[in-house]
Amino acid sequence: MVDQPRERDAHPTAPAEAAVTVRSLHRDDFTSYAALLWEGDRVHYDALPELLWPPDEARPSEEDFCAFLDDADVLMIGTDVDGTLAGMVRATYRERAGSRLHMPSRSVKVDDLIVGVSFRRRGIARALLTRVEYWARGRRAQSVELRVYAFNVTARELYEQLGYRALLHQMTLPLD
Repeated sequence: MVDQPRERDAHPTAPAEAAVTVRSLHRDDFTSYAALLWEGDRVHYDALPELLWPPDEARPSEEDFCAFLDDADVLMIGTDVDGTLAGMVRATYRERAGSRLHMPSRSVKVDDLIVGVSFRRRGIARALLTRVEYWARGRRAQSVELRVYAFNVTARELYEQLGYRALLHQMTLPLD
């Protein structure tokens, strides 16, 4: 692990995104965080009910949320609109040893990125991902990675606009 400042020790030179202000999440954000996850989980469940748990059965724990906040390798940030947590991201720094095929690597994986439905198309996801990239560069990561479901065309288009490219296509054969 590279010893770098936490996001909450915000750098004044961090890139700004239009009028969107990104901030660190704190313990008192749990209820808003859980509500955003529920909203994102609902969209995913509606598209893939055969694969995912219903949102009411997939609630995050406050204990896990606090553990993420305390982990120096996890970035938990969000943005507010009119006092409401409008979007959030959880990203994790990781180092991987090489294998027979793969070279060793340092990367940041975006584990969760959710913008509330009523707050979309305002540059929030772009601002959050810009801050993730900034944090990843500070950790000397070689890449930022994320996964997106095939049905989520709008998100895929945004990621491509930001320079993300597909490296792997996971295929599924249902055996019903």
